[in-house]
Amino acid sequence: MSSVTLVPSESGVFDITCNQSLIFSRKEENGFIDVAIIKQRIRDLIDPDRSLGHVDNVR
Repeated sequence: MSSVTLVPSESGVFDITCNQSLIFSRKEENGFIDVAIIKQRIRDLIDPDRSLGHVDNVR
């Protein structure tokens, strides 16, 4: 991953997308989730064979 872009939105929307795939939606998940899970979801999309070390033990 070479960059991250924050895009302002209206009415409290907080979504994370990667390669046009929705990784996280605060609305759909009814709140925020642990950042380790977000890291796993991004890794699973862009490089599923890469180890995240201790983060892989969080689910």
